[in-house]
Formats: sequence, structure tokens, C-alpha cells
Amino acid sequence: PPLLSIGLPGPLLLDNIEFKKHTMSDQATALIANIAEQTAALVQHRPIDSKGGLVEVSGDGIRVTGGEDAPLWEAAETAVNALMAEWKIGETWKHCVNRLTRKSNVFTFEAIWSIPTRRRPIPSATASVFFSVQTDGTATVQNINFTLESQTLVHPRTTVFQEKWLADIVEHKRLAQAAFEL
Repeated sequence: PPLLSIGLPGPLLLDNIEFKKHTMSDQATALIANIAEQTAALVQHRPIDSKGGLVEVSGDGIRVTGGEDAPLWEAAETAVNALMAEWKIGETWKHCVNRLTRKSNVFTFEAIWSIPTRRRPIPSATASVFFSVQTDGTATVQNINFTLESQTLVHPRTTVFQEKWLADIVEHKRLAQAAFEL
């Protein structure tokens, strides 16, 4: 197959497309530039859309963040991280925060918590905390609530978080795994 070099670690293989430099139209040149830009972004794990936002691909679908909404997402995520920083949780717990959805001025996030160890750096069970962050349409956060995985009770920001809640979720998952020998 023809090769197209676009400054990536290796060549980009384009099956069934033949590009000849001397016969390329402006449209073909623009197409190649677009492919090169998106491919370079994918290689850097930062896919972009036409508005400059990040495209996140997961098993749940494709979400676009950033672009014009970037300051709002960042303000909401900063508020989530600030709230979790107030929680009294042992240093062995590690977490990551994932952006989920935006509906009007309400942003949702998932914080996935686990206790990785040297023998098991990828834990067999995790616990998720889901956050709902309401903004005023600017980068000002008005309200934050959170819900624990598999629960329906919505906790306000002022709730004193208990590390035991995370431990219970992880323990219940491990018991279920043992029961089914997973």
C-alpha cells in the first residue's frame, strides 16, 4: 500500500487510496492535512474536534470536551478535586477523575478509587463516586453533590466523607468475584 509520511513515529498506511503529489487538488491537500492533524492528535492521546475540544472515546461512546467549553469543564473538575482533597482518605487510595456529560450548566464526573499495590498494580476491584457540578454558565461553581456507586442517596458537598464507604464497595465487589470465581 502507498505510504504517507506526516511526521509521526512511523508511516501512515492508507489502504486503497493512491496519492500522487503532482496531481493533488486543494481538496485532497486539505484532506491529507486534516488526516495528519487528527492522527497526530490521536498519537498524542489528545484527539481534537473542529472547535478545538478534546474527543474522549470510551466504551460508553464519544464525548467532546474543551473548545469553547474548556474553562467550564476545568472549573467544574477543579471543584471536584478540591472537594476530594478535603476528604480524610488514606494515602494508599489512588484515584482518577473522568469527565462524563454536560447538560446545560450541570457537569458530571466519575472518580474511580482503588488501592494499587506492588503485587497488584491493577486492582481487582474499584469504587466509583459520581459528582454533579452545577455552574452559573460561567466558570463559577454554584453547587456540588456526589453519589456513591450502586447507591441512590445524593450527598451534598457538606457531607463528611467516610473512607469506609469506598472500602465497603471494594470489599463487596471482591466477595462477588470470589462467589463467581472471577
